[in-house]
Amino acid sequence: MAYVLDTAALLHGGIDLTSGKFVTTPSVIGEVRKGRLADRISDLKDFIDIREPTAGSIDRVREASKMSGNLQDLSGTDIDVVALALDVGGTVVTDDYSVQNVALSLSLKFMPCKEKGISGHITWVRRCSGCGAYVDSPLCPVCGHPVRRYYPKKRKI
Repeated sequence: MAYVLDTAALLHGGIDLTSGKFVTTPSVIGEVRKGRLADRISDLKDFIDIREPTAGSIDRVREASKMSGNLQDLSGTDIDVVALALDVGGTVVTDDYSVQNVALSLSLKFMPCKEKGISGHITWVRRCSGCGAYVDSPLCPVCGHPVRRYYPKKRKI
């Protein structure tokens, strides 16, 4: 079983790197290098395979995150992590709820690091707080009120 690690998985630790295959993306390594634990990366490189996701998988993740309403909440690194999980058929190790939600929408497994993890798949929609129109912009083009994100229903996992 391959485990695809996001930044939180590397920062929080607690992962037994001797059991299983671990992969991550160069963008995750770049995020950790910016943080306090930059020295730890050189030690971990012996246990983690670092690779880029394919363009096709990135496109699939972008489309799935757009359909689930999570695209605006994901960073490029988040998209890379989920795309790499598609490429290797692995389990995403993350505490990010948006990443977990997109992973579920693509039928990928996820494993939280420290947090509980999500209990169901959510399809977010954006709706105007004034007139109730469904729009994708931050302000409603109909009445000018702010647009809020909410979910009409949640599918249990």
